[in-house]
Amino acid sequence: MGCPSSFLAPTVVLHVMNKNLSTNLAPLLATFALAATIIVAYSHTLSYPFIFDDVPSIESNQHIRMKSLSWQAMEEAMTDAPVAGRPISYLTFALNYWIGGLDVRGFHIVNIAIHFLASLLVYFVSDVTLQLYRATEGIRVGWLNESRRTYIAILAALLFALHPIQIQSVTYLVQRMNSLASMLFLLALWLYILGRLRPMGSARILFWLAAGVAWGLALGSKQIAIVWPVTVLLYEWFFFQNLSAKWLRRGLALFSIVGVILLGIAIVEFRVIGSVFNKYSVREFTLEERLLTQPRVLATYARLFVLPIPSQYNLLHDVRPSRSVFDPPTTFLAIVALIGYTGIAFAMSVRNRLLAFCMLWPLVTLVVESSILPLELIYEHRMYLPMFGLTLATAYVTGRLLLRQPLASWAIVLATVVLVLTSSTVIRNTVWKDHFTLWSDVIKKSPDLARPLVNRAGAHASRSDWLLAMNDYDKAIQISPMFDLAWVGRGLARLNTGNVELSIDDFTQGGQRALSSDILTACYRNRAQAWSVSGNPARAIADYRRAIAYEPDDAVSRFNLANAYRLQKNFEDALAQYEECIKRRPDLPSPFNNLAALLTTCADQRLRDYKRAVELATEACVLTQWKDWNSLDTLAEAYAAQGRYAEAAKFQGQAATVAPPTETLRLRRRQETYTAKSKQQGKPSP
Repeated sequence: MGCPSSFLAPTVVLHVMNKNLSTNLAPLLATFALAATIIVAYSHTLSYPFIFDDVPSIESNQHIRMKSLSWQAMEEAMTDAPVAGRPISYLTFALNYWIGGLDVRGFHIVNIAIHFLASLLVYFVSDVTLQLYRATEGIRVGWLNESRRTYIAILAALLFALHPIQIQSVTYLVQRMNSLASMLFLLALWLYILGRLRPMGSARILFWLAAGVAWGLALGSKQIAIVWPVTVLLYEWFFFQNLSAKWLRRGLALFSIVGVILLGIAIVEFRVIGSVFNKYSVREFTLEERLLTQPRVLATYARLFVLPIPSQYNLLHDVRPSRSVFDPPTTFLAIVALIGYTGIAFAMSVRNRLLAFCMLWPLVTLVVESSILPLELIYEHRMYLPMFGLTLATAYVTGRLLLRQPLASWAIVLATVVLVLTSSTVIRNTVWKDHFTLWSDVIKKSPDLARPLVNRAGAHASRSDWLLAMNDYDKAIQISPMFDLAWVGRGLARLNTGNVELSIDDFTQGGQRALSSDILTACYRNRAQAWSVSGNPARAIADYRRAIAYEPDDAVSRFNLANAYRLQKNFEDALAQYEECIKRRPDLPSPFNNLAALLTTCADQRLRDYKRAVELATEACVLTQWKDWNSLDTLAEAYAAQGRYAEAAKFQGQAATVAPPTETLRLRRRQETYTAKSKQQGKPSP
């Protein structure tokens, strides 16, 4: 092919890099351009709320709420996570909380910073890859001088940074898992390349050790990073081994051995195969249907990349599973297109190894989420890492088209790309500003999906707009009668509008359709509440006990069960449930408060414990930052029971200060009583 040996390319590239180290301002230019444009595209999203899966993974995740930077707290955040296998991502959420609590701005700033670093790595990897490409191809790509290489690398990074398909990995906070894994993936690749460019020795070993660490962190962020060795194998073959068939056979043999060992360990230790097939039972498609559908999904991804029009993006695309090769007919066309694309990529390796590598990159990096795993069929955030290959290829082709144009024409191209993509990203980002705009957008684009209706109904419910919520739940049930969450949500809406009997029926229907213990627990817990409202405490207690049987850590059910026992004057069982609730959820103030009240006023004198009541009520006040009048009132009552009326008067006064107007008069009168008794205590005996 007229290419130098595999050892010449690294030598030439290293020489060029060292030669221009002191004068080349391209990295500074790329850093400034990326930082400025990313800030413009994403800075207005800093106040956007937690949405969808942000809630269980971040907002409601008690395990990330670190109060101190200790190994125990960090370990809890990494291991007790809603999604297994992503400890590094959850550790970053915990660090976010430790620094700024649940202030959503801090989470957005970190996501944007990760996106900036990933985009900068796209520039660096693109730049060194272009240098290697020129070194291996020689005179055939003599046009690829330093200036054009710089422009192509910067264009690739800008396309990656500003394309609206990346929004789900940046603005959607929980998808930090995706962007963080991708950033570390690219870092590991860059470090591998830098090590490969060094002569064999300590420098190369250090770079490769750092690459291994980066890959390990990427794997701990999201499992998509497992394909990193495959990308290294391809990179080595294309740019260092001069497409050597002999080397490829050796590399594939070694990789196959390692792959079989890792797969065996995964099957034995994690029961991967069993878990994969078991989870298809909760999907509306089979493994075969998912595999048939993915070529159509890949075609959708291609369209979303080629046409960056804000209106075509969607959080939940309504892609119906392919039931056979010809159902729908586009399945066959998509399969043919995928086979053709793959064939062209391999055939291109002889004529243009750079484009061939870029074409194969998205196929390799999508294989985890677009193959046998029982995941949702499509999500835009899955294109984050594959975008590297597509943007580098696009930038390279643009460079070829501008070959006979003056270098000044690059300014026009870069300005146009920045203007078009930034505008598209800003416009699309506005959809994420709150729950209503996001789910209304999804409902408009995917009217036959029940999930967005349920999620918008939940947003209405959070504002106590129960009638609007019920309307969306009704539509969701009409679309998908088996959607368990829709029944649970409608039951809550009916309960809050006084339709208790109908709510009981909805919770029962939801329980019969429940596909997980979480939903079944919610059905029992909410039906128990409805039984309580309808004046049937025995049935309420039975349902609370069922909820706890399915989910022992369900603090809400335990707390309500304790309250129900207390109303029935079953004080010992009430006390036991309060204690268990505190043990499992020491961050909740209500169990502390109610147990303190029980130990203070219990009709069974044997169970009273004023000293512990003071301790519990004090903890409730601490957890509520001394701003909850009910906890302060309980603390005052506990002190009064001990005969410590001065303290009782003090905290009763604080309670009156923060209490609603309807309670103020009663609390002030009790304060006066405690004050009078305190003064009487201070008088000397006659």
